[in-house]
Amino acid sequence: MATDNRSVTDGRTGEGRTVITQGTKLTGDINLNGVLLLDGHLDGNLISDSDVSIGRNGYVNGNIAANTVYISGKVTGNIKTSRLNLLVGGKVEGKIDADSMSVEPHSVINGKAIV
Repeated sequence: MATDNRSVTDGRTGEGRTVITQGTKLTGDINLNGVLLLDGHLDGNLISDSDVSIGRNGYVNGNIAANTVYISGKVTGNIKTSRLNLLVGGKVEGKIDADSMSVEPHSVINGKAIV
């Protein structure tokens, strides 16, 4: 299993940035301050006071609550966010509660969206 999980400081904002790479599988809830880039698999809920990016190979089986959420992978669960960006190839199965949302071509929502 490839693991390159690391936390570094984002020089622009001073926030911590956590990277979970492809091939990494986590079980349990994640609650963090700072940016998360997830290209692995999470079986649990995710809470961040900042931005969360679910990469093309990323998968979350759980709920997400974050300031801004970018999805080009797959999420099975509910999402609560100020801004959702569903990118090309992104898939959401669940309820979306967002103040604003953008949906790119070839993305899928299977559920309910409240915007």
